[in-house]
Amino acid sequence: MDKKVLNALGILESLKLPALWELYSLAINEQTKCPNKKWLIGKIHAAVVAEKRSPVKSSEKAEADDSADTKARQVIPLRISPEVLAKIDAARERLGIKNRSVLIFNALYEFFKRAGETEVADLLAAE
Repeated sequence: MDKKVLNALGILESLKLPALWELYSLAINEQTKCPNKKWLIGKIHAAVVAEKRSPVKSSEKAEADDSADTKARQVIPLRISPEVLAKIDAARERLGIKNRSVLIFNALYEFFKRAGETEVADLLAAE
Protein backbone atom coordinates (compact mmCIF):
# COMPACT_ATOMS: atom_id res chain seq x y z
CA MET A 1 0.00 0.00 0.00
CA ASP A 2 1.21 3.48 -0.69
CA LYS A 3 1.92 6.04 2.01
CA LYS A 4 -1.31 8.02 1.46
CA VAL A 5 -3.44 4.92 1.91
CA LEU A 6 -1.60 3.95 5.07
CA ASN A 7 -2.03 7.48 6.48
CA ALA A 8 -5.74 7.45 5.66
CA LEU A 9 -6.16 4.08 7.36
CA GLY A 10 -4.37 5.42 10.43
CA ILE A 11 -6.76 8.37 10.57
CA LEU A 12 -9.75 6.07 10.22
CA GLU A 13 -8.47 3.84 13.02
CA SER A 14 -8.38 6.82 15.37
CA LEU A 15 -12.06 7.66 14.79
CA LYS A 16 -14.84 6.65 17.17
CA LEU A 17 -17.72 4.45 15.99
CA PRO A 18 -20.26 7.26 15.30
CA ALA A 19 -17.78 8.96 12.95
CA LEU A 20 -17.03 5.66 11.21
CA TRP A 21 -20.76 4.96 10.84
CA GLU A 22 -21.17 8.35 9.17
CA LEU A 23 -18.26 7.76 6.80
CA TYR A 24 -19.61 4.29 6.04
CA SER A 25 -23.01 5.73 5.12
CA LEU A 26 -21.33 8.31 2.87
CA ALA A 27 -19.05 5.77 1.17
CA ILE A 28 -21.49 2.87 0.86
CA ASN A 29 -24.79 4.79 0.85
CA GLU A 30 -26.22 2.51 3.55
CA GLN A 31 -26.71 2.95 7.28
CA THR A 32 -24.98 0.68 9.80
CA LYS A 33 -24.43 0.40 13.53
CA CYS A 34 -21.80 -2.32 13.23
CA PRO A 35 -19.52 -2.27 16.30
CA ASN A 36 -16.56 -3.81 14.43
CA LYS A 37 -14.15 -0.94 13.64
CA LYS A 38 -11.82 -3.09 11.50
CA TRP A 39 -14.73 -4.25 9.34
CA LEU A 40 -16.04 -0.68 8.95
CA ILE A 41 -12.60 0.66 8.02
CA GLY A 42 -12.11 -2.15 5.50
CA LYS A 43 -15.48 -1.45 3.85
CA ILE A 44 -14.88 2.32 3.74
CA HIS A 45 -11.40 1.82 2.31
CA ALA A 46 -12.60 -0.67 -0.31
CA ALA A 47 -15.43 1.61 -1.44
CA VAL A 48 -13.16 4.62 -1.77
CA VAL A 49 -10.37 2.76 -3.54
CA ALA A 50 -12.77 0.92 -5.86
CA GLU A 51 -14.35 4.13 -7.06
CA LYS A 52 -11.28 6.37 -6.67
CA ARG A 53 -13.36 9.00 -4.93
CA SER A 54 -13.78 10.44 -1.48
CA PRO A 55 -16.76 9.34 0.65
CA VAL A 56 -18.26 12.83 0.35
CA LYS A 57 -18.27 12.72 -3.44
CA SER A 58 -19.75 9.23 -3.26
CA SER A 59 -22.64 10.57 -1.20
CA GLU A 60 -23.24 13.46 -3.58
CA LYS A 61 -23.23 11.09 -6.55
CA ALA A 62 -25.68 8.76 -4.81
CA GLU A 63 -28.10 11.63 -4.30
CA ALA A 64 -27.78 12.66 -7.96
CA ASP A 65 -28.33 9.07 -9.15
CA ASP A 66 -31.55 8.49 -7.21
CA SER A 67 -33.62 7.94 -10.34
CA ALA A 68 -35.99 4.97 -10.61
CA ASP A 69 -33.72 3.49 -13.31
CA THR A 70 -30.69 3.54 -11.01
CA LYS A 71 -32.61 1.97 -8.12
CA ALA A 72 -33.79 -0.87 -10.40
CA ARG A 73 -30.22 -1.85 -11.30
CA GLN A 74 -28.23 -4.31 -9.27
CA VAL A 75 -24.58 -4.09 -8.34
CA ILE A 76 -22.50 -7.21 -8.80
CA PRO A 77 -19.32 -7.55 -6.76
CA LEU A 78 -16.10 -8.36 -8.54
CA ARG A 79 -13.07 -9.13 -6.39
CA ILE A 80 -9.68 -8.59 -7.99
CA SER A 81 -6.29 -8.22 -6.33
CA PRO A 82 -5.03 -4.63 -6.09
CA GLU A 83 -2.02 -5.42 -8.29
CA VAL A 84 -4.15 -6.82 -11.11
CA LEU A 85 -6.70 -4.04 -10.74
CA ALA A 86 -3.97 -1.40 -11.09
CA LYS A 87 -2.86 -2.98 -14.37
CA ILE A 88 -6.44 -3.24 -15.60
CA ASP A 89 -7.04 0.44 -14.78
CA ALA A 90 -3.86 1.47 -16.56
CA ALA A 91 -4.87 -0.47 -19.69
CA ARG A 92 -8.42 0.92 -19.48
CA GLU A 93 -7.06 4.48 -19.35
CA ARG A 94 -4.66 3.83 -22.27
CA LEU A 95 -7.62 2.54 -24.28
CA GLY A 96 -9.67 5.62 -23.43
CA ILE A 97 -12.44 3.68 -21.67
CA LYS A 98 -14.33 6.02 -19.35
CA ASN A 99 -14.64 3.83 -16.25
CA ARG A 100 -14.67 0.26 -14.97
CA SER A 101 -18.39 -0.15 -15.55
CA VAL A 102 -18.02 0.65 -19.24
CA LEU A 103 -15.08 -1.75 -19.46
CA ILE A 104 -17.07 -4.57 -17.85
CA PHE A 105 -20.15 -3.90 -19.99
CA ASN A 106 -17.99 -3.96 -23.14
CA ALA A 107 -16.26 -7.16 -22.06
CA LEU A 108 -19.55 -8.89 -21.25
CA TYR A 109 -21.06 -7.75 -24.55
CA GLU A 110 -18.11 -9.14 -26.53
CA PHE A 111 -18.09 -12.38 -24.54
CA PHE A 112 -21.78 -13.11 -25.10
CA LYS A 113 -21.66 -12.02 -28.74
CA ARG A 114 -18.74 -14.35 -29.49
CA ALA A 115 -20.37 -17.19 -27.55
CA GLY A 116 -23.44 -16.93 -29.77
CA GLU A 117 -25.67 -15.48 -27.04
CA THR A 118 -26.80 -12.59 -29.21
CA GLU A 119 -30.01 -12.02 -27.23
CA VAL A 120 -28.02 -11.37 -24.03
CA ALA A 121 -25.43 -9.33 -25.94
CA ASP A 122 -28.23 -7.17 -27.37
CA LEU A 123 -29.56 -6.54 -23.85
CA LEU A 124 -26.13 -5.27 -22.83
CA ALA A 125 -25.87 -3.12 -25.96
CA ALA A 126 -29.19 -1.48 -25.02
CA GLU A 127 -27.80 -0.46 -21.63
